[in-house]
Parts: sequence; C-alpha cells; structure tokens
Amino acid sequence: MEDYAVVLANDLVVKASNFGSILNLKFNRQGKVVSFLYENQTYIALFDFKSNEFLDYVEESYFDKLKAKEVYKEGNKYDGVDKKLWENFVFKKFNNLTPAKFNDTIFGLLRDSSGLCYNYYTWIYTNPYKVPTNPQPAPNSFPEGRACDTFANGTHAKDFFDAYKNQTFYDTSQNDIRLVGEIASLLKKAGEKTAEAFQNFTLSGVNTSVFTFHTSQNGYSRTEFLEYKKGLELWLKMLKKYQSEIGKLGHEEQLFIYIDVMYRHNMLTLLTPQQRINILKILVEKRLLLNWYWENFSIGFIHKEDLAINILKSVTNADDTDLFLKLLVSTNVIKSEYKDNQGTTYKTTNTTLYKLLFYRMDDYGGNDNFTTFAQELQRIVLLKNGIIKANTPPLYTKEELTAIAKAQFIWREKQPENGPKVERVKYEIVSNTDQKIKFKETIWLTTKLEPYYNTNSIGVDVIAGYTEVPVTKEPRIFELDHFDLVSIHFYNNPSFIDLTADPTYKGLNFFTFAGFVDYILEKERTKVAENVFNATLYAISLTIGLGELIAAVRTINAARAILGVGMITSDTAAYLVGETDFHNYLVVTYGQARATEILGNMAILSTIASLGTNTIAGSGILKAYSREEALKLVGTGEAILKDSNALSKLGATPALRLEARLALEEAIIKIKKELYSIRNVPEAVDVIKKVKADVLFFKFPGLKNALDELSEFERLAFRTKFLNLSEREANALQSHWIGSTFATKQEIIQKSEIWIKNIKLQQYLKDGRYDLISILYDKPITEGYLHNGVRYAMTTADATAETLKELNKAIIIANRTDDVVIIANNCGYPEHIIQRVKNHLFKNEYFILKDDGTFSLGRLQRFETNGDTFGDSDLWNHFINTPFTEITNVRKAEFKWLIAHEYIEAGLMEKHMPLRSFINGDNYFSYDVGAHYLSVNKTGLMFEFAPYTTLGRLQVNIPPLPTQNLDNLDDILNQLITFYKLE
Repeated sequence: MEDYAVVLANDLVVKASNFGSILNLKFNRQGKVVSFLYENQTYIALFDFKSNEFLDYVEESYFDKLKAKEVYKEGNKYDGVDKKLWENFVFKKFNNLTPAKFNDTIFGLLRDSSGLCYNYYTWIYTNPYKVPTNPQPAPNSFPEGRACDTFANGTHAKDFFDAYKNQTFYDTSQNDIRLVGEIASLLKKAGEKTAEAFQNFTLSGVNTSVFTFHTSQNGYSRTEFLEYKKGLELWLKMLKKYQSEIGKLGHEEQLFIYIDVMYRHNMLTLLTPQQRINILKILVEKRLLLNWYWENFSIGFIHKEDLAINILKSVTNADDTDLFLKLLVSTNVIKSEYKDNQGTTYKTTNTTLYKLLFYRMDDYGGNDNFTTFAQELQRIVLLKNGIIKANTPPLYTKEELTAIAKAQFIWREKQPENGPKVERVKYEIVSNTDQKIKFKETIWLTTKLEPYYNTNSIGVDVIAGYTEVPVTKEPRIFELDHFDLVSIHFYNNPSFIDLTADPTYKGLNFFTFAGFVDYILEKERTKVAENVFNATLYAISLTIGLGELIAAVRTINAARAILGVGMITSDTAAYLVGETDFHNYLVVTYGQARATEILGNMAILSTIASLGTNTIAGSGILKAYSREEALKLVGTGEAILKDSNALSKLGATPALRLEARLALEEAIIKIKKELYSIRNVPEAVDVIKKVKADVLFFKFPGLKNALDELSEFERLAFRTKFLNLSEREANALQSHWIGSTFATKQEIIQKSEIWIKNIKLQQYLKDGRYDLISILYDKPITEGYLHNGVRYAMTTADATAETLKELNKAIIIANRTDDVVIIANNCGYPEHIIQRVKNHLFKNEYFILKDDGTFSLGRLQRFETNGDTFGDSDLWNHFINTPFTEITNVRKAEFKWLIAHEYIEAGLMEKHMPLRSFINGDNYFSYDVGAHYLSVNKTGLMFEFAPYTTLGRLQVNIPPLPTQNLDNLDDILNQLITFYKLE
C-alpha cells in the first residue's frame, strides 16, 4: 500500500512512503495532499485567498500563527491567507522526496462516479500529470461515499447537474461527471449568495444567479466548463471577502462587478442572447454610460462602456447572431423620464436598445470605446453573414458581392464644412425608424465650372480657381434594415492614384452595416467620423477592378481634367526654399546630396501652398507626381515641421517665419486630402514614416547609424516607436543609443513605451505637473505623512515607533545651522558638497512613488540603525559630535560613501530624474532607472566604492569612481547629466 504515489497541492507527484504512511496524509476534494507528516513534523498547504493559488507547505505551528493573525473564514472554516503574510517567510524545501514514475498508481480522495459523493480512488500516473484519468475505487474505499451533495428539485444546481452529468465534451471526447458535480455544488452556493447580493434587484424577470450554457458548433467544451468553475469560485470569494463593502453598493454597481467577473472567466459566452440584451438594457437605461466609473475591488476602476463592449465581445457563436441583432433593434428602452416636483413620472420617452447604445457609446466625441463598440457590432454583423475577419481578405466576384451586400455606397472624401462642394455622389437619410433606414442617393450627371475669387491686399478680386456645381442630378431612394450588410468603395480618388492599376488597392471593397452608414452621415463632416469610419471598415477583394464599379459615374464628367486651373496670388505665394540661412542649414546638417533632395521637395510644397486655401482636393494639383513622390512630400514636410532650427531659418522676421510654417502646414494638408483614400494602407504609411525618419534622424548621427545597423524588422519598429519624439526626446535617445551595447539598443526598442514615459516624466517633474505624472503612470496621488508639521513621502504603515524616532532626529538636523561647516572642516570635503547632501537627506521635498504604489510629495523617509550600520541621522550626528581622530576608519569610509552617493543622487534629482523607477521601485534597466541606482554604490565591510550599474552601457561612457577627497563628484555628476540629457 505504501508504494502508492500521491499528488501534493503543488501538483508534484511523489511516493506516499516519503511520509511514512498514507494514514499521515489528508486530501482535498480534487485528490491532492493538503497536509502530511514529514520527519515527525506536520506540514499544511497554504493557499492565497484571492486566487486560491498554492503558496507552499508550512509547519503546523506557523500555520496556526497565520490563522490567528489574519485568515479568511466562513464560520470556522479556513479559506486562505493574504499573500503579504507569507511572502517574506523562508519555507522548508523537501528536496529528498522521491518522485513518482510513469505508470505508478496514484491514491487520493475524489468524487465518485455519481458525481455527488467523495471516496478513495486510485489511478495511473502519466508524465506530465494533468488530471485523474480513469480512476478506480481504492482497496480501502468506503462501501458508500462520504460527504455527499444533494440538490433540491427545481433549483438551478439540480437542473444543471441533470443536464450535463452525461455530457461528452468535444475537446476530450469523454464525460466528466465529477467536474459537473463540483460546478453544481458551486451553483447551489452561488444561488444563495447571489440572491443575497442582488436582493430586490431584477433583470426584467431574469434570475441573475442562473447561467445558461450555449453549445458551440462542436458541442460543449470541458475547458469552457473549467473557466466557468473558476469564475464561480472567484465570485463566491469576492462576495465573502467584500460582503460588507458590496452590501453598501447599489444594486446596479453590484451587477457591474458580477458582469466583470463573468467576462474575465469567459462566462458571458454562456448567456443566452436574451440575457445579454437584458444586461445591456440595464447598462444604458438606469444611468448614462457617459463618464461614469465604478470600483471593482480586485481590479480597479472599470468604465461602464467597457462592460457593454464585453457583452458584445461575448457574442462569438454564429447561431446567436441573428437573434441577438433582432433583439437589439426590437427591444424598447427608456431614453428619458420627466418627473414633477413630487417625484411622480408624468412623461417617458422610449427608443430601441440599439439606438440608445449608439447614443450612449458615442459620448458626443467618438472616443476609443465607441470605435471598439462599432468594431464589435460590425464583427457580429459579418459573423451573421458568414464573413470572418482574417489577415487575408476573402475573394468575391461582382455578382457574389451584389448578392451579399444589400446596397453599395460610392463614398467620397470628407469635405470641410465651408469648403467646395465637389461630391459626385451624395447620400442623405430620408427617414429613420426603429427597424428601417431610408436613404437618398444623388448622382451628378453633368456639371459646370464656376470661378471663385480671393481678395488680395489692395482689395482686388483675383481668380483663385474653379469650383464644380451640378447641372443635372439623378436621385434614387432605397430602404435598408439597420443590420443589412452593405459595401463601400471610394469614388473621389486622387488624380495621381489610379485604383484600377495600383496593386495596393486594385480590387478592394469594404463591408459594413447600414446603421453604421447612418452614423457616418450624421457625423460625416467631423474628424470623429473619419477616425471611426477607417477603424471599422473591413476590406474584401473582388475578382474585378474597383474602377469598373464606378467607371460610369467617373467618366461622365470630362471637365475634371481642367479642375487644376488656379492662379497664384501675390499674398499667398510662400516659397519655402528662398532663404539663404535655411539652405545653408540643410547643407551643413544633411550634406549636399540630401539637402538638394529636401530642397526639391520643399519647392514643390511651396508651389502647392501658393495655390490658395480653396483649391479643390482631388483636382489634379499633384497630377504630375506619382503616389510615391506624393508620400515623400508629406514625410519631408512633417520632418521639417519637427525641426525647430530649420523653422527658425525660414524667414528673416518672426512674421515671415510664421507665414512660411503655416504655408508648409497648408501644403501638407492638401496633399493628405489627395491621399485620403489610402491614408491607412500599410505600404503608403510606411513610405511617409521612412522619409520622415530619414530626414528627422539624419541630423542625429547616432540615430542615423542606428537605422543602418538594425534588421529590417527592428528598423520598422524603431521608426514606428520613436518617430513622434520631440527634439529634446530625440536628443536623449541619441545619447542613450550611441552609449549602449547592441543588446541594450534592442532592449530600448522593445521597451520603448516605458523609455518614452520616463523621458516625458523628466519634463513633467521640471514643470511640477504631478497631475500629468499620475495620469502617465496610472497611479493615484495621496497625501504624505505629516510629522511635527513636516511632510514625509511615506505611508502611515511605515510610521513605526523606530521610524518616528528617526524623523525626530532628522528634523533637528534640518533645523541646525552649524553642522555643515563642522563636518566640512573635520572631513576636508568642500562645504557645498556637504550642504547639498544635507538638503537632500533632511530638507528637500520630492515627488516619490511610495511602497503602497501611490505618489506623494514630501521629504525622504529616514531609517533606523540596522546592525553595525548607522542610520543616516546617527551617522551625521556622529561626525558632528565626535572628534575626528576618535572616529573609526570603518565609520569614515561609511560616511564618505554616504556623502558621495547622496551628492550624485541629489544632483540627478535636481535635474528632474526620479529617485527610483515610477514603474517599479526596484527596476534598474536601461529603459527604466532612477537616480538611486545610477549613483555610486558600495561594496565590502569597509564601504569601498563599487563599480557603477552599467545598464548595458559601453565602458567608455562609465564615470570614474570618486577620489579620496571627493573632489571629482561634480565631474561624475556632469558626465551622468550629459549622458542622460537632463535639463
């Protein structure tokens, strides 16, 4: 019998003989050992309450201490501890345990074949071990099981158990009545607990404790059931741990916590379409989604809009999509209620859930959540029509596309509100009901040109160009359901892009749904519409050229060829290459060849800018230039706009420089209008990025060479991540780059988001914009600890009796006036060095990341004496009050190290570097470090200076160690300031 193997709570499978006998073991209901006797000492498994994660086995005496201190219980039942209670405890390791071998027999306690009772079973060990496979009753099992569950008739737990106990899972090809029994037990408990949490709250008559599994195309998945079980366990833990806090919340807030737990454990996919609709109804009807947050105790702050999006994301079963979309447009919800002064409702306005969702999610600004909402809604519509988004778009013939799409919209580029009306095809909404949208399409069959004029500085009207107006129009009206699939293609394409010949766009079309077109038409003249429009369109491919679909409309207007006619007025002509200083700057900075190329592009931009602000987009301004050339013009112009030195040389006076900059911006805007329809084609975007990067980084030799030494993939990542740096930030990047090893350079690319945050941090610290730092790092600002009228950057939990003693000492030192001179004379160190260190240690206030993960402003926390090492205050006083000849060499070395370290640290922080990383205070990486780790370190009992933390820097850039009399500290500090480009 002792040859059995057993499974420890950490999933390690070992011989039971390690513990003398299986009688010395106790098992949990998953068949794992949770306590054992080893070398005459009892050990008990410790679990984290929050996640149920196994922590380690601890001695019984220590386990009892934890239980006495802080454990989570239900009645007298132990249920786990907070991780913080054990993380500093050193556990005993059992290196001498004998591991099981393949095909060994495992012994443990499991649910029996009824799924209701527990008994002892044996099963065979396979490596790696996953779950009990084909368990058989053990020789010493009970005739009948023990601790059996019972489920009352008519309860959800009973119905669930009966429905799924014989279910064969498609991902294992087996049933698992034991798992079903465990879930049913949790449902029994969850039903009671959830009813308690949701008292007096109903979801249109739907019981919030009830989950309904939905079969996928392949049936039911055991993996999905396991996720469901995890979610139920977490929900019960949250209810238990936070029962008093949850009890204080309103019913709606309790629901939001519930939805969030369901989503994180893939449980929303188990709800019926009607249950999802009921939840969405609560989200939009009870309170506005707009800018309202609630707190999830384990996660933080969640936006209500996110929860609505989570509901949409859970619609992944194609069989659900039709009913879900029908319910969206047929479910009526309350849009607004009007009450008299007695609180009695006298008027209620209603609309459909679908329309109110658009209204709530839009936020009147089309924020990121709205874009995500539109994307998810479109995904559901596409899924209903059998179209799944993929990297490779599906191919359709023109006939297939016509059959799938209920209508085709020939879209034109967005025109400014007061700009020229150049639309050949125009769409309007005639009527919009809960179920239907009626569109009006107008095509300009014939047009004529009419001149428009600008008035110059002397009051004379000068022809600036021509605008096109319709002569003959052909309107038609058609009706669509909100979720009818439609196709969109661009009509007013730039003259230098032939969509029928360009391989990037040839044959492309776009799918969306009619209700989204309704939204776009409502917002079409705003940037919001353009951004959302682009994010949600799904490209497909046609086996015919896109040009064939629109050729009939496009060719009827022969006047297009002369739309580029325009006159350059004397007031708006701004040639961007005429200044000698600008020309010379480009040659010195970029060399003659590159400067000539830039000047050529700037000449073209100058000409385009001179055509006036009302020149028609798509009118042939760039008819002579290829797509590649047009993209390079944009890249060049945007790079020059980021070069403050170049802009400062574009004119002899501030007024001329401003005019030149505005002209350059105008030229870029015009070209971008021409490029509108390919604004997000990867190849086109990359051309702009490459040219912009070449010009922007060329003037920084280190960054120019960086692009040459990187792989193509790394080069693309470099451009993408660093292209929008300011000049100050680019200068810092170059310094870091040329002073780093190749591996560190790659690391900075990979962690660019952290590196860029820390570069921005320095400017925010300099400006005192602590609010922006809080937003940048997503950490709150809390008050410092106030002691005797002095603010310290520490938490209340840090304020132990010993710490308060140290603060009292520090305050006395801070107020003393003779100590700096005494120490400087005794030690022979420069007085300014001692003064800076004193201010740093005892007087200055800093913005610091505290141990609790919040920011605070205050003096540095002081620490008490530790072993043979003095605290800072005691060491400082020691060198004031003790004759220098009586101070030991060890203390002198310790003090010298303290002065050197704190002086450099103070100097870096005065230049707006944080004390430690604001991501994690223990970080010291090339992309994330603070002044503490950059300063000189110590080693050995004699406090000798240790080599600097190099952070992957080249050895030629490492500062020297401090000298004996510390006379080179300023040189060291200045070298670090120069390298890190601190201001």
